[in-house]
Amino acid sequence: VPSALLSRAEQVTQSLEQDKCWEAPPAAGRAKGPSRLREMFHADEVQVFPFEQPVTLVFMGDVHATIENMRIRADSVVVWYDQDKDSYEAFAEGNVRVYRRPGAVLPPEERPAGPPAIAEVLQSLRADKAYINPGAARGMMTNTELRLQDPLDPEGTVYVVRGKKAFLVDSKTLLVHDVTVTTSPFARPSYQIHADKVQVLREKGNVPLNAWDARLQVGRSQRTVLRVPFIGVDLARQAYLLTDYAIGASTKFGPFVQTTWRPLDLTVSPEWVDKWTVNLDYYGARGPALGSELDY
Repeated sequence: VPSALLSRAEQVTQSLEQDKCWEAPPAAGRAKGPSRLREMFHADEVQVFPFEQPVTLVFMGDVHATIENMRIRADSVVVWYDQDKDSYEAFAEGNVRVYRRPGAVLPPEERPAGPPAIAEVLQSLRADKAYINPGAARGMMTNTELRLQDPLDPEGTVYVVRGKKAFLVDSKTLLVHDVTVTTSPFARPSYQIHADKVQVLREKGNVPLNAWDARLQVGRSQRTVLRVPFIGVDLARQAYLLTDYAIGASTKFGPFVQTTWRPLDLTVSPEWVDKWTVNLDYYGARGPALGSELDY
């Protein structure tokens, strides 16, 4: 005789809807507890363990869910629901993908009161494993790739961040270890900044990205041409610090990389300086080159 638990799991499985693009999240008050989670998460197979504390739900096979303005997909997801706090936490594993819904971020004047979330600048995320606690705004990801962009500037720069471990410390702070950062969208970027640690903060009007022990690497061999103890970039600003670069080859100089930097982006600019740029180049046939230009 099948148990009540298995019968309930079969009912839930049979009631699953077909995959739809950007399903609307459940309306407030429509369902609570495990019922709300079963409406949010969909999968080929669902198992519910209602007598455990906390209540455990296991979703296996093509798991997909829409949580607020985020679309989540994975091979399997385990969700723990705390009935006393009416909160849940989830662990996803296997080809985890998270996408921000296009146009889901409201203009500043229409946003609700309260601190902005780091998720607002997240365009997409890929990881082997991911843990998230939405109520506490905390999480962890392994072997992850994040694409960050100012949501109010859809044509702006996209920063690709790849790291072994990423931690969502709170709703406004993201920390990534053993990480590379680049604006090149390719799997093998033409240049990248490799750092021991990168921190992304979400503040009103600014999105600082700070990197420690940063090394500028260029070319297919990822040769290090510049190393600095600290570097900062504001994701809400265009052409910050690294203003221009060129990569190519010539018969006279061989393979080359040319970069133009604005050092004063890292500090306060004196009033008498209009513009100061530094050129850091590398030529395969000649080696490194350094130049500077100052307008005052």
